Amino acid sequence: MTDQPKDGGPAFASDAYHTVTDSEGNPAYLQRSDGMTLRDYFAGQALAGMLANLDNVSMTFSQFGSCAYKYADAMLAAREGPQ
Repeated sequence: MTDQPKDGGPAFASDAYHTVTDSEGNPAYLQRSDGMTLRDYFAGQALAGMLANLDNVSMTFSQFGSCAYKYADAMLAAREGPQ
């Protein structure tokens, strides 16, 4: 692959920019707005699936979050595997 970040890059890439202001609230510069990463998107989808069925599950919020990112990392790794 190319120099794609390990987070999968932007999930919803666009050419949108937003204005960043200085400490006084004045426009300072434009910054590209890539939104969430593909890793974050995958983790959110995994978390939604886990929370859809809580029968026999006793995890803390932190454990749910860690588990969701483990699923996301596995999905990103699978994208790099054999086609």
